[in-house]
Amino acid sequence: MNIRLLYGIVLNDQSIISEQSVIMSNKKEFYIQPYLNGIKLLKLNDDNYEKMFKYSMDNLFKNPFNIYFLNKENKIMHVNEEQVRTCGFKSAKEVSGQYLQKIFDQDLTEILDNNFQIIQSKQIRFYDEEFTDAKEEVSLRALSLKFPWYSERNHILGVFGCSFVFGIHNLSQCMENVAHFGFLDSYIAQTKKVCYQTYNMNLTKREVDCLNYTIQKKTSKEIAKMLKISYRTVEKYLENIKRKMHVHSKQELMDIIIDKKIKML
Repeated sequence: MNIRLLYGIVLNDQSIISEQSVIMSNKKEFYIQPYLNGIKLLKLNDDNYEKMFKYSMDNLFKNPFNIYFLNKENKIMHVNEEQVRTCGFKSAKEVSGQYLQKIFDQDLTEILDNNFQIIQSKQIRFYDEEFTDAKEEVSLRALSLKFPWYSERNHILGVFGCSFVFGIHNLSQCMENVAHFGFLDSYIAQTKKVCYQTYNMNLTKREVDCLNYTIQKKTSKEIAKMLKISYRTVEKYLENIKRKMHVHSKQELMDIIIDKKIKML
């Protein structure tokens, strides 16, 4: 299989991931890498690189809750065996490459809208979702944690999701496992950022960008390089922020940031 196709090299918005990418024949070869507010799947050819990544896809799929990868058209790229069991599928191979709408044969408007939100916002989100298993024997309700799924070249491929079905999965154990894999770290960091931005409605977008990088202990020169603006412009933004927040130094600014974050959370 051409591994380049797995990463879904996107040439334009209408590009479709190759059908060859649907089935990952050896999950042990793929590793999960956090990226922004989502994840990437990378294939490693050198065993020495394995220690750079905490967990393989194979280990991830052994978790006792539903795990799935969907492309932007809501086509199933891969699911774990627990998803197969709880949703009444015959096998993972049977549903790979199939669209959600075709498999479930029910109104999935809410779930499809949720997936669209993940792709558009590029944010991690929790959802309370309802669906009927593929055999249409029982109605299921799940708490779903969804992430943007990125390609090797940083394009959005679709959605990576973990769903915990009420009455079937132990929610406490599921959340512990998710935390163990580090998936909640990005969500917590994202929540802190959103809380802080909400608190500071009087800051411009560029000021918020500079402030968030300052929180990450980036220097003005580093911020200028990342935002592709001049060093003096960054300094001007930081001065505006201090004026708006009624502080006189960067240390005072950091102190109030920490204080407000703690109170907001």
